[in-house]
Amino acid sequence: VYLTRKEWSLAAQKLKQVIDDSAQTRYRLMPTYAGIFGASAENNLESIFEVQFKSGSNGEGSPFTNQFAPIGSGTAVVAVGNPLGQNIPTATMNSAYEANDLRKDVSMKTSYVLAGKTVLHNYVVKYSGTPAANLDSDNNWIVLRYADVLLMYAEALNELGFVANGPAFDLLNQIRTRAGLPIKTFANANPALQITSQAQFRLALEKERRVELAFEGHRWFDLVRTDRALAVLADKGMQPHHVLLAIPQSQVDINPSMIVQNPGY
Repeated sequence: VYLTRKEWSLAAQKLKQVIDDSAQTRYRLMPTYAGIFGASAENNLESIFEVQFKSGSNGEGSPFTNQFAPIGSGTAVVAVGNPLGQNIPTATMNSAYEANDLRKDVSMKTSYVLAGKTVLHNYVVKYSGTPAANLDSDNNWIVLRYADVLLMYAEALNELGFVANGPAFDLLNQIRTRAGLPIKTFANANPALQITSQAQFRLALEKERRVELAFEGHRWFDLVRTDRALAVLADKGMQPHHVLLAIPQSQVDINPSMIVQNPGY
């Protein structure tokens, strides 16, 4: 909330508190990206808050394993239930990963084999598993994890003032190092790994958050928060009024003298 309100100092204070606490007893990055996800890894050291799901008749299972499997894939991608083909990664999402990024294969695939034939199709695998029944998987949904905290703190520090190779760089590079990628620095000989200004650091963070938190529900809010939604999503029909959600008409009807629909809806 502090980041969205551009209250950088308050955001930095709160995020530093989490990080300082974590240095003692609480949260930390998992050694591998693959170790974060899946029913066997739920509520791990990196997870700060996740929605709990339990498959079977005594719980409420999660639908994502089935929802994200490609339509028509049968049992090639998910063994139980109906593949619904939702949340399909775009070609630009596929190309957003740098070469040798260890996060890509954990997050998405570009093909599967059906009846001995390779089918080219992007799909999310971050929530893979074997459901007990259709739309009934054990996989939890992570809302907030420690990697997000590190990247948010880097964002707050950069907005408070760009420091070449300063603490914000260290935070960004912790995430990149785990992903098997080279670090980014102020005077890097490789232009693709060079960050020389506050504006460049903003874009580097935007890119890193896109792949680190892929398919976890952050991208839209990141782009709105950083005032980048219109520029990034213009080719997808983004209009200025879309940065606000529509207010449910039922709520406007309940209290029309106090609640007015957002412009454009």
